Amino acid sequence: MKHKILILEDNTLLAMLIEDMLETAGFDNYVLCKTEKAALDFITTERPTFALLDFNLGDKKDSIKVAKALRDAAVPFFFLTGYAASLGIIPENLGEAKIINKPFKPAHLAKLIEQQLAVPQNSEKTS
Repeated sequence: MKHKILILEDNTLLAMLIEDMLETAGFDNYVLCKTEKAALDFITTERPTFALLDFNLGDKKDSIKVAKALRDAAVPFFFLTGYAASLGIIPENLGEAKIINKPFKPAHLAKLIEQQLAVPQNSEKTS
């Protein structure tokens, strides 16, 4: 199965680092979105198999709405955050959302993604 990875990251340099890391790890089918709207549109039109979500998107915005859409579509995701204080405001109804602290080591993130994609996913929506 060819994985389709959604990246939601508003920082251009970090987005480039993530793209490079994905390509190095052999994941060449990804889409970079810089806004919540772009990510939500992508989820609606092209169901990704995995997502990396920058938690803080600037202008007092976060990626919670995108995470909920992914959860509803049974798509696994990781939050990426450089703000430990953000961890306390992730809604409980997102299940066991994985959180990767920035800065991260690209090889470590690649390994976590590979491990997550190796886990069979429930393709049906759960309530």
